[in-house]
Amino acid sequence: MAEAIRKNSSRLGGFAAFPMAHPRAAAAELERTVKELGFFGAMIDGHLGDMTRHDNERFWPVFETAERLNVPIYIHPALPPEFVQKGLYNGNYSPVIAQGLVTGRWGWHQDVGIHVLKLYFAGLFARFSRLKIIIGHMGELLPIMIERVDSIGFYEKNGLEPFRDVWDRNIWVTSSGIFSIRTLEMVLKTTRKDRILYNINTPFGKSIEG
Repeated sequence: MAEAIRKNSSRLGGFAAFPMAHPRAAAAELERTVKELGFFGAMIDGHLGDMTRHDNERFWPVFETAERLNVPIYIHPALPPEFVQKGLYNGNYSPVIAQGLVTGRWGWHQDVGIHVLKLYFAGLFARFSRLKIIIGHMGELLPIMIERVDSIGFYEKNGLEPFRDVWDRNIWVTSSGIFSIRTLEMVLKTTRKDRILYNINTPFGKSIEG
């Protein structure tokens, strides 16, 4: 990928991929790819294969490195293990419908949304206040829930700032295949314009729709 970018650097750029199960190795790889290869940041899954999330501080060297290098981390949906699929998404309908619920019809989006909230409540953004996080799909269901999250008041009990402040400062949102005017209108009402990024989600979305 780095070689392809070098040959056409006016059009192409790259995000690193690395093993979040080994956070210090991942942080080192992020630093290498940014400094030596000119990558723009990294894309990671929202959990490990066993559903372990990154709110555990053993993963935070990756986020510390991203903040220090001033590059973003893109959190992407990942398939949950079979026991989660069976317990949450299987039902009185075909396996094809269940697979849709697990992925782009619902599951992927709530999965990244809860992951961002877990990072927030664990204090990640309080520790790394200049961290840049990108999430796709018009905000992974979070824009409609920002006021609700803050209205419950849990953040005050943990000495945290409101989630709204983190959303405005640390989070960028991409269109990423949800080409809906109504959804965009909602995102524009909850999100700073300079935090909204255009994305066509090739090959899963048609450029003409975007």
